[in-house]
Amino acid sequence: MPYLNGKYEREMLDSIVENLSGRFVHDTPGKLNYVLFALCKRYVPKNYTDLRNFLAEIHEAECEIRRRILAPLEDQKIQENGDVV
Repeated sequence: MPYLNGKYEREMLDSIVENLSGRFVHDTPGKLNYVLFALCKRYVPKNYTDLRNFLAEIHEAECEIRRRILAPLEDQKIQENGDVV
């Protein structure tokens, strides 16, 4: 996960995340998918390299979610329920 250098940059991005996160409803699948697709369609230049880089960013975010959120949750459940034998 890239760590942002400037306080202003982080505050600006955190503000965007806060604005978006308040608009999502967990029981309505597809909203985040729509936002990511629309962002790609409107922002990412239509060439192979830039589209590949956009997808790589999404993949790296997935890896961070697995490493920093999902893996500790799995470890907690193993402690609570026992591991696979």
